[in-house]
Amino acid sequence: MKHAALFAITSLCLIVLTACNRLKDTDFIALDAKFKITQPIIRLDREAVFEQQSPTEVIQEYFWDFGDTKTSTERTPKHIFTDIGTYLVKLKVKKADNTTKETSNKIIVLPTTTNQTNNTAQFGEKIAGQPTFTDELGIKAIFAKAGVYERYYMLGRKNSNGLYLIQTDKDRKELWSINITDIFPTGKLVPTDILYDSVPNLRKGVIIVGYCEYNDNDKDSFIISLNPSNGAKNWKYTNQSSSIDVYNSVDVVENYYVASGNSTTKNQAGSITKIKIDNFDINGVLDSSTALNAPNSEVNDAKYVRLDNENILACTETGIERPVLLRYTTGAPIKSYAGASSLNGRGLGLTKLSSGQYVLVGEVYQNNRKDSTNAFIALFDRDGVYLGMDILAMYKESFFDVVQVGNGVIVVGTHYNPLSQKDILVARYIIENNRPKRQVLRLIGGELNEEAQRIIDENGTVSILGSSQTLGNGFLDMWFMNLNAITLQ
Repeated sequence: MKHAALFAITSLCLIVLTACNRLKDTDFIALDAKFKITQPIIRLDREAVFEQQSPTEVIQEYFWDFGDTKTSTERTPKHIFTDIGTYLVKLKVKKADNTTKETSNKIIVLPTTTNQTNNTAQFGEKIAGQPTFTDELGIKAIFAKAGVYERYYMLGRKNSNGLYLIQTDKDRKELWSINITDIFPTGKLVPTDILYDSVPNLRKGVIIVGYCEYNDNDKDSFIISLNPSNGAKNWKYTNQSSSIDVYNSVDVVENYYVASGNSTTKNQAGSITKIKIDNFDINGVLDSSTALNAPNSEVNDAKYVRLDNENILACTETGIERPVLLRYTTGAPIKSYAGASSLNGRGLGLTKLSSGQYVLVGEVYQNNRKDSTNAFIALFDRDGVYLGMDILAMYKESFFDVVQVGNGVIVVGTHYNPLSQKDILVARYIIENNRPKRQVLRLIGGELNEEAQRIIDENGTVSILGSSQTLGNGFLDMWFMNLNAITLQ
């Protein structure tokens, strides 16, 4: 009996000592909060998994904050985000003595992609069953109606020096294509804008503007007129000078073609960039040239508003890299509306709404880096006063063009992320309380790179022009896509 009692006491002491030793050991294990996100970039409605890396033997409580008002107290939770964006996920852990540690990681939630190949027409050199080795970069498309005929003209660039133009019927069936390589003898050709002009018994032509880039400090502008029936050359004008000359937009005003761009001259004191507006007659003769004294502004888009007898220009103020809206009336001083002055970035597309307001779209630089951008859309009233904007920040994206459709606008651009590389970015906005409000956002693409450049609206039928890789070999084909109702709803 005495031996049994002694054994029981000894066993109890050993248990107590073991427990004390364990408690003593865990007391000296440093508390730390640490976790890993299995996929730091995920698609919308996909499950996010968080891998616990904290010393779990000393943690009594876990508290997760997913950054979307949702929380969890699980050790290793899973979570589904229901909206796109960048979220800061926080983890807080606590020991038995109530000491705590916190940590956080970012997760990026992207929209799901839609593959709309059934609504896409692709153009470029094709050899059955084989990859092609030419680039066809889509730039802009226009719709033309002449009598009973309805045609699309699709402007692009073939390889580095070819002006590539395709005519299709209203069903996007190719009728003919041309590749003009003799506008400049050398350099990289950059077509930028196109219009169809037809006045019975007076003139008829497809007018294209752009520039040739020899290097960063040497660019020459051009304007060319082509026969809309077969693409034959009517006339061309090239501006070869020592300055940097660029055309980015063309419009027709009465009996003149108005080419807008910028001209930069350099000297020992530095460089001066001015807005340039050139008027050409119907035979391609330069009638007048105006250099607007809006220092350090590049013209990325220009719209001639007939009702107000003025030019509205979407520009980038190069001195401080900010998007601006400029108004120019013949014979009057230029006015600058820099409502988005807090942004560093570029204005790339512009439209005037039926309300008289203006919508400017483009890209803003992340942390002042030009190679890392987010997209923006800004609203101005009819007098050019800035009203408000929306910035779309997912990974890397830019808005290039905008048109009004119904009571809203459709915006297109390009989005990049490591999951699917480049995808087409399409968004619908409405104007609410004098601010653009996003209703719909879509990424369109597949495994290959897809890019969108310009948008066209013809009686409510919205289409976009761009480029995509062919068979994954890195070369590009032009494509023209009709956006169906599913995409825009």
